[in-house]
Amino acid sequence: MKRSRIAAVALALALLGAVLGLAACGEKSEDVAPVAEPLSLTLDFYPNPDHAGIFLAQKRGYFEEAGLDLSIHTPADPAAPVKLLAAGKTDLAISYEPEVLLARDQGLDVVAVAALVNTPLTSMIWLKKSGVQGVADLRGKTIATAGIPYQDAYLKTILARAKLAPSDVKAVNVGYGLLPAIVGGRAQAMLGGFRNVEGVDLRVRGKDPVVTPVDRLGVPTYDELVIVARGDRLKEDPEPIRLFLAALERGAVAAAAEPEPTATKALLEANPDLDPRLTSAEVAATQPLLDPPRDGRPYGYMSPGAWRAFAGWMRDNDLVASLIAPAEALSDAYLPGAIAEYSGTSSAIRAETLSAGSGREKRWPWAWSHPSRISSASWASFSTPSAITSSESARAMPTIASTIAVRSCSTPSASTNERSILRPSKGKRLR
Repeated sequence: MKRSRIAAVALALALLGAVLGLAACGEKSEDVAPVAEPLSLTLDFYPNPDHAGIFLAQKRGYFEEAGLDLSIHTPADPAAPVKLLAAGKTDLAISYEPEVLLARDQGLDVVAVAALVNTPLTSMIWLKKSGVQGVADLRGKTIATAGIPYQDAYLKTILARAKLAPSDVKAVNVGYGLLPAIVGGRAQAMLGGFRNVEGVDLRVRGKDPVVTPVDRLGVPTYDELVIVARGDRLKEDPEPIRLFLAALERGAVAAAAEPEPTATKALLEANPDLDPRLTSAEVAATQPLLDPPRDGRPYGYMSPGAWRAFAGWMRDNDLVASLIAPAEALSDAYLPGAIAEYSGTSSAIRAETLSAGSGREKRWPWAWSHPSRISSASWASFSTPSAITSSESARAMPTIASTIAVRSCSTPSASTNERSILRPSKGKRLR
């Protein structure tokens, strides 16, 4: 108890020192313009329910409060985001675990830093009226696919589990036309639709679909959607990415917990071409996926063991040349609640989760080391951690205060980027 009091006093003195340091700069603290860090994010496709947490966070200013000037872009081709990222054309990208592993196999320096959706959405879907009771009943039937190579490997695995060979079914690449193929009767099943998008679409149409995610049919589990960064950026300047993920967590938690139409409104503002009724139904199906049970792990956690198993499956199916180690393809070190190194002291300061459940969570060691990236309005929402576990942490507080004062005085004014959200015409999702 005595030690925690000492730490609290040290923290108060540190903050007082920061204020005095700002005053010593010869200008009022409120006149110091915070620097907004430009950051670009390329989506995997047009704004849709999988992105609800992102757009709700943007609408409520969570990224701005974190000191980020976020621009969101929609790719012309869903296969493009990882390539754009590797080429330095975007700071972050949304992609799929299989795409990240394929990129690593091709020598691209990309690393998944968070799971946006940590469970497979890709599903095998058929209609009840088709008479199909299980995969074994697909013998002699037509299956519509999106023509993606690793999804063709999904189909091979699914059929083998039901003791069927690929030659026992007729697989037809229909590209974007998955829904028309199954609704029009040209195929008795489809593989490649998302359970929370195409599966919901069929249900809203009254088609009574049977939807089974691929991990329940023999394919190893994987993270369907991930946030991806460049490896060199993570080494050189990781703080904006930490800030992004902390703000994203706030948006995801709110989108998952708050009643509709909260998230739907944010999506419709981002993409007016979406159908309001269908989008609302898709969001309702997606909400449990945006902030799933964490079991004590931080938001966005990716399981290295699960990635290893999935990478092994890809190698065994000749999708990659060799087994890709999880340490090369993913990192959980930048997630909210992970341990962050504070370079201004000799000790590491543990990034505790702050104000749990308040909707105002922030990360503090790296935010304090870059105070110019935090807007003045957001400082009020910071609070001290419940405990400082090391006596060295208390001794570090004066150094933190000095860092705040010096960097706040010396940082130039921000030059903000024009925010842009590209809004493509309404279309079907490509996997």
